[in-house]
Amino acid sequence: MRIIIFNPGAEGGIVKYGRHQAAALAALGCDVTLLVDADAPDDPAGTATVHCVLISETARRPGMPKALRLLQIAGRLLGNEWLLAREVFRHRPDAVLLASYCEYLAPASAWLQLALVRLLGVAYVAVLHDPVRDFVVGPSWWHHLSVRMAFWPLSAVFVHEALPSAAEVPPRVVVREVPHGLYAADALAVHSRDVVRGKWGVPTDAVVFLSFGFIRDGKNLDLCIRALRDNTSAWLVVMGRVASATVCRPVSFYKKLASELDVADRVKLIEGYVKDGELGSCLDAADAIVLTYSGSFHSQSGVLNTVAGAGKPLLASSGESPLKQSVLRFRLGEFVPPDDVEALSAGMARICSQVQANREGSSHALPAMDWEGFRRYASWETNARVILETVAEVRGGGAESLARRR
Repeated sequence: MRIIIFNPGAEGGIVKYGRHQAAALAALGCDVTLLVDADAPDDPAGTATVHCVLISETARRPGMPKALRLLQIAGRLLGNEWLLAREVFRHRPDAVLLASYCEYLAPASAWLQLALVRLLGVAYVAVLHDPVRDFVVGPSWWHHLSVRMAFWPLSAVFVHEALPSAAEVPPRVVVREVPHGLYAADALAVHSRDVVRGKWGVPTDAVVFLSFGFIRDGKNLDLCIRALRDNTSAWLVVMGRVASATVCRPVSFYKKLASELDVADRVKLIEGYVKDGELGSCLDAADAIVLTYSGSFHSQSGVLNTVAGAGKPLLASSGESPLKQSVLRFRLGEFVPPDDVEALSAGMARICSQVQANREGSSHALPAMDWEGFRRYASWETNARVILETVAEVRGGGAESLARRR
């Protein structure tokens, strides 16, 4: 089977997801072409043909007006839709897999991909990381129109749990569940725990809560900082960069808040995307991982699948989501109600108590977490096989006739 994977973006969980998905499909014998940003690095696994043709995100210049910044974003989104169409017309694949469903500006671009579906018979499918599209950009009527039109070219979508009732997926679109695969290599430590904690300036008896990845309002890092007031043994280390300077609070907001609450000495903010080779050491140095999403989060977290190899307890929150189901099903730490600082503080206190008891060999140590069960459940191979079977279904052909599996 010939597959084009449309994977715009320079970094982040969704970009990494698309890379691993490409490798998994190639391992099953597919001819995979991965479309990425012009300045993106090559595929380290070498399992897919990488075309660095998509328009990269332009760095925001100081003092740039918001209107100009929004025009740049719109131009990039629409330009990449045209580049995808060009590549589809050139290569005539059996299927196009969108690494992430995106509705923004669909009224201006969905017709283009739909025309290729009708003209070439190619199947368009997408990973629906966030089935409930409640992040509204522009007027409400435009948002709902965009959500509907973005489904026009799609024959199937892939989700990480049963589709929520609030999702607006049309009945004609096939919906299939797939596991979110693991990023096992990212959890390998190359520096000792003591060395990393020394760089952070963390005392040996502190309980370190680590957050990494994009910094955005929906991760409730401000509530984590507030929770430190009631948990004097806890430290918060945040590593990452602001997801969007246009819509997200800057790092300076969190620094100011920590100072106002008199916890700045226990908050370490490290700006910049964490390199894969450094992440494992940071996970080893931490005592717990922070995944405190707001109630509007209904997806799976790529961070969860990155930290699975480290086996550290999670302090998590979200709306109804695959993240919630995974944490509860496999007992991966403390899941607390979203957007509730008191509940978050109590969850942080329980982890602090358990970590300290574990260090002392007490009977109140950390409860058994079924990370091994979670790792067995999450498989890139299963993810890829479901995609192949679904594409074969929507194209009306047999799976074995479309791909020679190993």
